[in-house]
Amino acid sequence: GIYKPFRRYTGSPAASQLAVFVASGLFHEWLVHACFLYKRPGVDTSRVLLWSNTAFFVWNFGVVMCERLVVGTRLVRFLSSITPRAVVPLVIVMCERLV
Repeated sequence: GIYKPFRRYTGSPAASQLAVFVASGLFHEWLVHACFLYKRPGVDTSRVLLWSNTAFFVWNFGVVMCERLVVGTRLVRFLSSITPRAVVPLVIVMCERLV
């Protein structure tokens, strides 16, 4: 694992979580390139976006940190108390489509 050793070394949960997201992104970069693109006939590797997987995981780290900042606010608690549970997945999907 990455989280616990990094947490012991830095003492920071946020830095440890960032290390986990970056490691996961790098693993997915390797997985895509080594397993799916390496020496495959007919695959145009010039169109592959390098670091796109790592950027995706770092972006998700930022989203998780933002979520932690706003989850306990009065506005979010109020909205969660009046919003029907069936509506929440629809709002999440709609927000993802905006990004």
